[in-house]
Amino acid sequence: MTGFYNATRFFHACESVKGWDECSKYVDPKASFATQCEPLVEIKTVEEYVNWMTNFCETIAPEGSYELHSSAYDETARKTVFFATYSLRYTVEGCGMHRGR
Repeated sequence: MTGFYNATRFFHACESVKGWDECSKYVDPKASFATQCEPLVEIKTVEEYVNWMTNFCETIAPEGSYELHSSAYDETARKTVFFATYSLRYTVEGCGMHRGR
């Protein structure tokens, strides 16, 4: 299996809310996580992110879906980039993200 294969499998498992048991097959358990996205700045590991994503999708946006537009892999740097759109409809009033629309 290539790095790109593993990254792609991880991406789809995470975005389709398969949970850490499935995602952990494709990522080092010590993998770090960093973001500038305000709700996620305290998350420091990929496992924490996957658990956050799973909880978010199961409680706040169970009807969410994603569309992968493109992906790229740099073999030398072992880096993968995915460009996708995540769509959802909030289903929980008072979740802190609902704007009353």
